[in-house]
Amino acid sequence: MKSSARLVVRPAGPIDLPAIHVLAERAVGAVLPEYYTAAQLSAGRSTQLYHVETELIEDGTYYVLEVDGVLVGGSGWTARGTFHPPGSTSSHGLSVDPDTATMRATYVDPRWAHRGFGRLLAQVTETAATASGYQRFEAMCTPPSESLRLSMGYRVAERLQVPVLDGVTWLAALMRKERQS
Repeated sequence: MKSSARLVVRPAGPIDLPAIHVLAERAVGAVLPEYYTAAQLSAGRSTQLYHVETELIEDGTYYVLEVDGVLVGGSGWTARGTFHPPGSTSSHGLSVDPDTATMRATYVDPRWAHRGFGRLLAQVTETAATASGYQRFEAMCTPPSESLRLSMGYRVAERLQVPVLDGVTWLAALMRKERQS
């Protein structure tokens, strides 16, 4: 008989940030090479494009998922309404509407992939934003996160080439969703 795994979703704290960054590196390294070139991945790594912003931790809006005490995923949201790639002041189409919550940085350790954890974390962040009074959501998505968000009722608002470093861009989809009452 298999034992039951203990799942815990909790707000991340400053002490979690180094482990979250390692998790993000591992997730990106496992999934994104199918979609981006080595030069694009290198530019993302050197600019820390996919590191979780400390503001999410400080705001209490980044959550981690642990299975039996092991960090296996994380996801967050912000009311700040912006997405600024490194070295940029452009918000790349994301709303600055104070009624829109921006979903951010959903990562799952590849050793724990395909178990529903990405969806669970995305639902947690939407629920937390909804509990804070938000009914509209948006996200800047890479191709694999785009398919997750589509399955959750988001629509592609715009496809963008997001500048990363020295003329290197990443293809991304700006996605939006209105919560149905």
